[in-house]
Amino acid sequence: MCKGHPSDAVMTSQTPRRPGRPQSISDDAIFRATYRVMAERGPAHLTLAAIAEVLDRSAPALLKRFGTKRNLLLAFVRWSVGNNRTQFAEARRTHVSPLASLRACLLMTESPGVEMTIDPRGYANTLQFYFQEVTDPEFHAIWTEWIREYEEAIIDLLADAVVAGELVPTCDVVQVGRTLHVAMSGVGILWAGDSRRSMAERLREAFDTVIAPFLPT
Repeated sequence: MCKGHPSDAVMTSQTPRRPGRPQSISDDAIFRATYRVMAERGPAHLTLAAIAEVLDRSAPALLKRFGTKRNLLLAFVRWSVGNNRTQFAEARRTHVSPLASLRACLLMTESPGVEMTIDPRGYANTLQFYFQEVTDPEFHAIWTEWIREYEEAIIDLLADAVVAGELVPTCDVVQVGRTLHVAMSGVGILWAGDSRRSMAERLREAFDTVIAPFLPT
């Protein structure tokens, strides 16, 4: 469950939007500001007041928009899941090679959503938020959907790579996909604690190590 700051208490119920009523600021901008505060200050300081400060708006304005801090964070997480879908779709569109598409997605070289935090402390802060909120059933359901979709997208691209002749026919795409998922996720966790080598270098190394045995000779 999200533990809000006292200033994040519900001040008003969410006001229904009138059809065609223009928005003063986009949801995308609000969620990017949410990510920025989370990465820079940590989840303990992820208050509506802090998000509003980044946006040059007021906390009551965010409450009017979302009703509660929890509603805003749930919307933020759903937006993050949507960005993940967009990332894989865009990679498929821009790369003829399924393996190149997969590499672009897993190495985070192409992300239309939240930019990868290059600071280990910021990355650790975002991990803390994800691990903390997973105890909430509604957040947990979204995380579960996100993890499953991500892994399925990896497996689908691996299967396409086999059909395209980029991987050997004997490649077990389900097992390799799961291994890739674990390897890439583990890189982020380890990098947050030990940043002597860059995230990009570690991601490339993990990807290449898992894929190498299945490349045609």
